[in-house]
Amino acid sequence: MIQVYPSPEQFLHDMQPLLEKDEAATSLILGLSMQMQQQAMPHKARFFGLLEGRRAVGCAMQTAPDKGLLLWARPHNYARFCVEMLPYLVERAPHFPKVLGPEPLAADFATAYARSLGMSSFMELNQGVYRLDEVALPPAAPGRLRTAQPEDLLTLTRWTLDFAWEAMQDALPRHEAEIMVAAKISRGQLYVWENGQPVCMAGFARPTRNGVSIHYVYTPPPFRGRGYASNCVALLSQYLLHEQHFAFCTLFTDLNNPISNHIYQKMGYRQIAHFATYALMKNEH
Repeated sequence: MIQVYPSPEQFLHDMQPLLEKDEAATSLILGLSMQMQQQAMPHKARFFGLLEGRRAVGCAMQTAPDKGLLLWARPHNYARFCVEMLPYLVERAPHFPKVLGPEPLAADFATAYARSLGMSSFMELNQGVYRLDEVALPPAAPGRLRTAQPEDLLTLTRWTLDFAWEAMQDALPRHEAEIMVAAKISRGQLYVWENGQPVCMAGFARPTRNGVSIHYVYTPPPFRGRGYASNCVALLSQYLLHEQHFAFCTLFTDLNNPISNHIYQKMGYRQIAHFATYALMKNEH
């Protein structure tokens, strides 16, 4: 049975037990829905669940009408999820521009979904989900970690625009980036590595019952290769584990960038899942 949920509260009532079986791997869909629930703000998100009686089998979520469809099911239910969720969404839901989720579920779903609409799909992002339980600190870099301040807004907005394009090929509107950065600064969720001037940033978001996600890791090209990002992420992770008392941190990496993956592995992050984003495009005739 497919269930459509009008609110994150109702979605989490049915799906949170399933998602928390793999709390680190589901940090994106679980963390986003919990964030919406806690902030109690108006949203345009859409929530879908696949149920067998009262038991959750899988779920999907779209955070806004122009965003992709985020999927989750456990591996033994991948085939069933595609068979049951796909026809429902094709018939009753508007077109989703992208599909993202664990592999090979994301690939299978995106291929079948695109075909049903007379379209094609292609991999846009190839990502690893990493988990950290204890930090191995890298060699010290000059500078220090500090929370971002309002006077950093213009610099960090510019970096966020560069990060969005470089990491996700997302041409984020400047006013949206500025609103996002200002909100993260006001909540104390954005940090910079400072060495005479800000040289790197990293943030955290989407806390779940036991974990929290690191994101917005970005070093402008002139400051790369000096250990700033390694120290920034390692010390921020250590702060979240030891002082904020999270059991683990998660982050998404670009699996096509072996250098960054190696850096994260050296500080104790280990890959626990493989995620991908597929974009849909019209077939040329």
